[in-house]
Amino acid sequence: MVTGENSAIAAPVAPVRPILRKTLLGLGMILLGAAMLVLLFQWSGITLADLGLRLSRSPVWLVPALMMFSVVQVMLSALKWREVLATYGTPGGTPNLRFCIFQSTVANLLSQLVSIYLSSSVVRGAAARRSQAFSTSHGLASSAYEQLFDIAVITIFVLATAGSWLFHGGALLWTGFALAGIAICAGGLMFSGKILEALGRIRLPGFMQPLARRLSGAFSQEMFDWPLTKRLLALSLARYGVLVGRAALIAVAMGFVISPLAIAQAFTMVAATQFASLTPGNLGLQEWSWSALLTVRGTPLRAASEFAITYRVLTFVSMNLGMAALAWATWRNQRDPT
Repeated sequence: MVTGENSAIAAPVAPVRPILRKTLLGLGMILLGAAMLVLLFQWSGITLADLGLRLSRSPVWLVPALMMFSVVQVMLSALKWREVLATYGTPGGTPNLRFCIFQSTVANLLSQLVSIYLSSSVVRGAAARRSQAFSTSHGLASSAYEQLFDIAVITIFVLATAGSWLFHGGALLWTGFALAGIAICAGGLMFSGKILEALGRIRLPGFMQPLARRLSGAFSQEMFDWPLTKRLLALSLARYGVLVGRAALIAVAMGFVISPLAIAQAFTMVAATQFASLTPGNLGLQEWSWSALLTVRGTPLRAASEFAITYRVLTFVSMNLGMAALAWATWRNQRDPT
């Protein structure tokens, strides 16, 4: 029997079930991704020996080159984030580029477990809280805002890809659709500030006003100015080009006979699956998406699947090496970002 005195000094027990449930869910998602990879091996007929032989023949310069692609990709994301923070006018001054690169590097490493869109917001928000140079809400909002441009670019090229497939067009039609989408997006961004200002004058229902005030505090009107949005759109387009170029380089260097157009279009569709990534690093889903899309566009299933898995291995190795080097070069004085 527990006495009143003992019960008074007993420490509260932390709930175990929620933690256990999340752990089991995470392990289940990892197993799901691994199972999908095993099924892809069986379905396509490739073996680990085939994959090992292919990888053993990779040029010695390929991984260092892919590391540079990863570094450039992260630096473009960091530049976008810093542009938005500079517009905010953070109390402690605009964070230096090294701080932004380091946080973006950590976010990319974490993206092997969760979506890059979630990892970036979490890492940058936490960095804002630790550094106290700007508020956590500004860290979260600025990260989400700069990533909206990456999502917009992917959406533009997804629609361009779908349109070119629908009308059985080639590279010219795909490029035309993409340019039209970029022009429409740029036009919308040009007037986004005025549209936001007009929406701000609309009388909202009472239950929506607290949310509106929170959003108004997190986002700055200057963020929607055309000069800034133009730079962010250009940087997101450059980032998309780097990612497509990386995929094309792997295909060429590893001896896959796949057209650059098929690589670019398939990459676009695969990238869109990361919006709602179910497994860590989109494991399994990414490989099946690559295989299905390339097969539909005329690549034999075996070659498409081998490319998908080769792409996973090479990007995993090169990204981790590149991010480790970049983190080592930029980790100093992270508590003082200015």
